Amino acid sequence: MSAPLAISPAKVRYWHFCVLSLAEEPVTADFEGVRRLAAVKPGFELRSLPGAPDPGDKAVTRQRQMKELVARFTATILNTNPDTKKVEPQEMRLLATPIHRYADEANGLQDGTMFDLTTNGTNPDMLVIIESRAGANSTHEWKYGVVKMTAAGVHVKLDGHEVWMSPGHGPRETWDSFAKFPRDE
Repeated sequence: MSAPLAISPAKVRYWHFCVLSLAEEPVTADFEGVRRLAAVKPGFELRSLPGAPDPGDKAVTRQRQMKELVARFTATILNTNPDTKKVEPQEMRLLATPIHRYADEANGLQDGTMFDLTTNGTNPDMLVIIESRAGANSTHEWKYGVVKMTAAGVHVKLDGHEVWMSPGHGPRETWDSFAKFPRDE
């Protein structure tokens, strides 16, 4: 969840929240009776990461590998200019510090990291998730998933080839945003 500060036309400062599902099945969540997230499909799909090395035996090795793997991704956001109404592509940038690192060995998840990409400051517009999961013969392999948190269109490339895209202003099937909580000065 992200919560950037926003200012309304009436100059009231409030928090703008973006919530998303990372669940493997549809979920719902209520937020103080203000808004409900109703993800109608899994939050993201894990895909094999072609050309990836075998995950390292040590956590520090896997951490380095995940940073190298995410560097192979590029993303473009398709923002609409409010003045001209024209779609303007803008390259997203990977933030240096990952959002979260996790593991669940009991369920075959050896290691995983969430990386965020943005176009403005540090407010994430999308996540690239890299995980080492148990595959065939109980060996681990690298997988990736992409999660969008913006109404704009997004195109994601891996090694220069498009691997994921989401049109702008489509249904919010796995995420939502709202700004209902005033911020105290």
